[in-house]
Amino acid sequence: MDTSDLLALKEAMNDFVKQHLGIEAKIKTVCQLGLRTFLIEMNNTHEKDRIMQSKSKLKDIQGANIYINDNITRRERERQTSIRKFAYKERSNGKDVNIGMKKVVVNGT
Repeated sequence: MDTSDLLALKEAMNDFVKQHLGIEAKIKTVCQLGLRTFLIEMNNTHEKDRIMQSKSKLKDIQGANIYINDNITRRERERQTSIRKFAYKERSNGKDVNIGMKKVVVNGT
């Protein structure tokens, strides 16, 4: 796939989402950030939410390491890293820990 052609890249991403996630979504823009990293902007948040809810289906693709993540700032990434470290310590102390965006729940409280 020629990633320099933005229209072809947009079509390829639309086809990927439709084939693997089963969602007919309209992609607004696509740009390539790295060798295997793309930034995709959706037309509306409803379509984005549907994709984010269905992203677990990507685990079913054999031999592929494909991930879909929110585009977050460096500060938010650092905050999530500190939350994960805290959760790891709590889990090693035998506590039940659930992690969410900007939050951690220990033993259901």
